[in-house]
Order: sequence, then C-alpha cells, then structure tokens
Amino acid sequence: MSTALAAALQIAWERRQPLFENSETNAYRLFSVGEENVRGLSADRYGQLAVVYRALGKRPLSDEALSEIADFYLAQTNINSVYVKDVQSDRSHAQPTAARHLGGAPFEGDSIVSENGLSYKVSPLESFSSGLFMDQREQRLAFRKESQSLEVLNTFAYTCSFSVACAVGGAKVTSVDISKRYLDWGKENFLANGLNPEDHEFFPNDTIGFLKGASKRGRKFDLVILDPPSFARNRKGTFSIKRDAEDLLRLAGQVVKPGGKLYFSSNLTEWNNDSLSRLMRITLPQARITHAAPLPLDFQYEEHPVSRILAVLNPGRRP
Repeated sequence: MSTALAAALQIAWERRQPLFENSETNAYRLFSVGEENVRGLSADRYGQLAVVYRALGKRPLSDEALSEIADFYLAQTNINSVYVKDVQSDRSHAQPTAARHLGGAPFEGDSIVSENGLSYKVSPLESFSSGLFMDQREQRLAFRKESQSLEVLNTFAYTCSFSVACAVGGAKVTSVDISKRYLDWGKENFLANGLNPEDHEFFPNDTIGFLKGASKRGRKFDLVILDPPSFARNRKGTFSIKRDAEDLLRLAGQVVKPGGKLYFSSNLTEWNNDSLSRLMRITLPQARITHAAPLPLDFQYEEHPVSRILAVLNPGRRP
C-alpha cells in the first residue's frame, strides 16, 4: 500500500473513534468520498462487515490497492469481512454490479444493524444502496426526540427508516413509496423495533400523486419529510429532482399544518443547503428556514455532502 493511502485510511479511522465507542450504533461511513484527497474510494461499516466502493473512471483503484485496503480493515477489531462494489459515476443508466469478496469471513444475506439504539435491516451487498442512508442518522435522531403525538408523512420512504424513528418517538406515521417491496421491508423494520405496522399507514404510490390526493382531501400533517432521489424511473414515468422540485415543494406545502415542519433533503451534487433554501423561499414564501440536524461525524468529510433544510410553514398560525 502506498504511504499516502495507508496514512489516509489511518487518519479516517482515528477520526471515527467516537463512533467506535458508541455501543448503540454499528453502521457508519468508514471513509468518505474525497477524504484526505483520495479519489475513487469510499467505505461503509455494517456491523462486522466493511463494504468498499471503488469508483470506475479513468484511473480506478487497482486490485492490489483494494487487497491492501481490505487488509487494513481486517486488522481492526470491529471488522471480520470485507467486500468491494464497483460503482459508476452516473447511476441513472448503470446496472448494479455484484459485490466481490476481498477477505475475511464470507457474508451472506441480510443483516440487522443498530443506529442510536434502533434496529434496521440492511442488505449491504445488494444493488446501489443497502436499505439505510446513514448520512441521515442525526436527523432521524432529532425527529425521534420531537415526534411525540405528531402526525408525520414520510415520502419517498424507501425502507422507512425515518418512519421508524418518528414512530418510536410517539408519532403516527404515513409512509409513501412507489415500491411495495421497500414498504414491506419498512414494515420489517417496524417489527424489529417492537412497533406494530398496523398502527401506521403504508401507501405504495408515487409521492406527487399521493400529495395531490391528500391536498384534495384536506389532509394535513405536523411534519412532512421529502428525501427524494435525484432521478428515478417507475411504471408511471420518470422523476427528476431538478425538474420536479418546485411542484414537489408546493404540493408538500399544501399538506403541512399551520406551524408544522417540512424537511427537504437532496443528494444532487450540484446543490447545497443554500440552493435548497433559495428554492424553498421562492416556492413557499410562507416558510421560515430553521436548522436541520448537523451532519454525522463520519459524513463531514464528504466531497459532496447531502443537502438538507428544515422549514416551519405559516409560523405562528397553529389552530
């Protein structure tokens, strides 16, 4: 291993010592995209499994470098298995590649990881995503602490990690996602945390269609969560956050109770928190931007961190 790469891995590992000491969380980013000026590399931990992501481009990391990265992680006490996934820079047309075993014990199937004392099912070796977006960890904790007796709408719910956090905090949660498979996965996450899915609502629907219907029925929520993909295809067409963001925000604003909150997050690399704030002010001038939770420690070194804003709509007008 080159001296520079070995030093970068060691620095990143030492930065995360507070996470290693947290017995309630065992899923986080081990190495961020662009950290220590290392290109084409990131890595995540899921319990005792480390997944390394190699970006494919003009000069991808060599197989020799990957082997040495695996040796580094296997030398740590918390890791006993390492896999690699090759990822394309443009995922909108790419097909997921199978994860490859680099070293340690073989890993098969799904796993349950802990996050701030909650349990989530993950499939770390499947597709592009594992089932848990770890960069939202602190925001989930914040919503959990603030959700007592609230009505929450979680759109683009995926495997319902936001929904679980809010429900544990005492909220009645409605989860919306175009994929019934992911909502069923979300119900498993509810059960893993001692929650009865039948006490909550799950709608396999596209978010914009659901928001239009909810607005017509006059249904409103204390908190609406928007965490959409940058681009997606489904049986009803395509979704593009750049094209559809204004419509999405306007519709979401119509179903937020006076004084309620709207959370908007995007992983589009062209945007940042200022971009989202400007978009919110233009689209929903009645919104007052407030503070989202800080990024988790392990994502503070990302080259393009997720953008997030939290807004209060019609402040001071609670019925």
